[in-house]
Amino acid sequence: MTVRPATEQLYILFEGVRRNIVCLEEGTCSCGKLQIDELSCPHAWAVLKNQQLKPGQYYSFYYKKHKLLRTYEFLVNLMSDESLWVIPTEVMEDVVLPPKGRRNTGRPRKERLKPASEKESKRAFSCFVCG
Repeated sequence: MTVRPATEQLYILFEGVRRNIVCLEEGTCSCGKLQIDELSCPHAWAVLKNQQLKPGQYYSFYYKKHKLLRTYEFLVNLMSDESLWVIPTEVMEDVVLPPKGRRNTGRPRKERLKPASEKESKRAFSCFVCG
């Protein structure tokens, strides 16, 4: 990946033919992972490493060690036997059906579709001296 700064907080990453834009100030990346997970995506990590910045301030505080430890500090009470549960009648009467799914038309693929980064070159390489 090649990192080029556009401004002080905006960076453009070139990854082969792909281009991603990372804004550290807003915490956004054009791939969308940085906004959804609030955890640095590979593009943001490349920018942070390239600019020699500490990543701690660029991801959500939920992923910091002290917050993660606080998540598990409270005791969780175990559920009693299922026969002792008190379930309201309106909940018992509700029928929950699985979603109506549709299968794709046609025969299923035998192999998955490979992205451009995994496709093999069809060119045969040979030596220019001996052929």
